[in-house]
Amino acid sequence: MLSQDDPAPALPPTSLTTKLINFANRVVQFVHTNYMIFLLILALLTAAAFPSVGGKLKPKIVSKMLIALIFFSNGLTLPTNQLRKTIFEWKLHLIIQLYSFLFIPLFVLAIVHLLRPILGSMSQNDDDEVDYNDDDSPPSNDLEGLLLGLLLMASAPTTNSSNVVMTTNSKGNTAAALFNAVFGNSLGILVTPLLLIFLGAMPDTYQLSFVSLFPLFLNLFLLVLFPLLIGQIVRGSASYFFHYDGLPKLLPWSHINNVSIVIIVYFTFCDTFSKNFDITWKSLILIMFVVLVLLLFFQFVIWILFFATETIRKRWLGFRRQDAITLLFCGSQKTLGVGVTFVALVYGDSSLAGIITIPLLTYHMLQLSIGSLYIPHLKRWVENSPPDELELSLDVEIPSQTEDKKEDLAIHDTSVKGYSSFPDLRE
Repeated sequence: MLSQDDPAPALPPTSLTTKLINFANRVVQFVHTNYMIFLLILALLTAAAFPSVGGKLKPKIVSKMLIALIFFSNGLTLPTNQLRKTIFEWKLHLIIQLYSFLFIPLFVLAIVHLLRPILGSMSQNDDDEVDYNDDDSPPSNDLEGLLLGLLLMASAPTTNSSNVVMTTNSKGNTAAALFNAVFGNSLGILVTPLLLIFLGAMPDTYQLSFVSLFPLFLNLFLLVLFPLLIGQIVRGSASYFFHYDGLPKLLPWSHINNVSIVIIVYFTFCDTFSKNFDITWKSLILIMFVVLVLLLFFQFVIWILFFATETIRKRWLGFRRQDAITLLFCGSQKTLGVGVTFVALVYGDSSLAGIITIPLLTYHMLQLSIGSLYIPHLKRWVENSPPDELELSLDVEIPSQTEDKKEDLAIHDTSVKGYSSFPDLRE
């Protein structure tokens, strides 16, 4: 029996208190996991509030240095020795690259032709002095920048990290995802500018000639390929000569890359907000809605062909459920890193640079937010696979950039060596 001097026993937390604590934990975990979305929004708001600040920070020089840093870290953390494990799965790789570089750009081109007169009519409603009675009449330059942004979004390669993370956490074919992330981004250095020329999304100074394209490809080599190769050489040299394999984990490279991308986006929008532009909220919301519909459509097409029925996936192509998951994430996603690189190099001096980036920014945020919702369902789908589809070895090293956030919401029990974590919003 307790005396009067004894403290009263602690009461168990009420159900409301427990729910509030759990809710707060989920909010903190969500913000921690998806921090890049909030950084991008903060960058846009800061650029809109203080557009003149970015111009004082040597944006062209700093942006190029950050681009080189991004691809150096990619080279430093990329386990290319693992790619040979999946190089013979050529049918899967071919479908992913054709879907990313052929189907999506051509489909978006058709959508752009449908949107152009609609945006033109919006320009007419906002400015009675402009005559857009002709359906082929173009919208204003700034609205045209949104259309160019859609074409840039469609021409960009797949992401180089988030698709691997999501594939891993969904128990997909991680080795194939890693191969397509590396191969797609390497191929994009050549294919993306050629696609943009074909789609009519490049300035008139860029034509299909050696003279006009040489400066662009030289910049791409110096800022993308060369740092990537240096990163690989440094990684290999440290391992071979000094038997040290800790360079990929020496620094939080993924966070460094994400912050670098946010800074480049900030500089781009500082320049845009410092100049007058005539985009209305109606046009902006329309483009964002179109981007959402496009993403869901691209994922739906893959679902119809490779998830809803086994005829194409299993009988015709011999793909497992793990391969379908790889195709979903690698085929439908688009990289922000390469996209902002092209904007900085091609449109860096144009007031349209920030506007052109808007569709890709929107797509980036949506693809990772929506994709993370699929993971538990895809994981259960793989776990319920027939026995003949469960014979899959995923003993593949994951780039350390995808290992940086093991403290985030975990989705465990993946069969990938040394890795199990919820996907963060990264490239």
